[in-house]
Amino acid sequence: MTSMQLLDLISVEAFQDGVSVATAGTGIDGKFALIGLLPGSYDLKIEDANHQIYTAVADVFAGNETSTGDIILARRCIDISGVVTSDNGTLDINDDLIFEGAVVDLVDVDGNTIESVLTDINGEFSFPSVVIGQYEVIVNGDSHEEKITLFDESMEGPQSLSIIMNLIF
Repeated sequence: MTSMQLLDLISVEAFQDGVSVATAGTGIDGKFALIGLLPGSYDLKIEDANHQIYTAVADVFAGNETSTGDIILARRCIDISGVVTSDNGTLDINDDLIFEGAVVDLVDVDGNTIESVLTDINGEFSFPSVVIGQYEVIVNGDSHEEKITLFDESMEGPQSLSIIMNLIF
């Protein structure tokens, strides 16, 4: 069983055909009421105290009080995976050298290492469920460091990003 936290003072805004038609805030129990909505389907924009945006859909039916049920706020995430290889000097990528045991770091904009992993026997690495934001993926080789910068706030999770990082000596 997972524990859930009810959040007070979350902003909920209902949109229909891209037009804002109602807003509400949640109470201490996490509940909200959007008053005066006509029957139809509404896109809900939910904003928490940290200004993280979440979305949900609500269908309103005539003559009924409509409940959305529980809305679980989940951050937009991406799975980042890749392969670390080294070009052996030929044009054929199939004979590139695979790096097993290479250290791959996921680093935030402040230079903090969020997570470090080692590549597997196939040179592959993975950072699952990373909150979308700005990061660098850094591979450290014997005499070379490869960096890739990631940033895309518009992506809706879960998504995946696969990258190939070539260490050149």
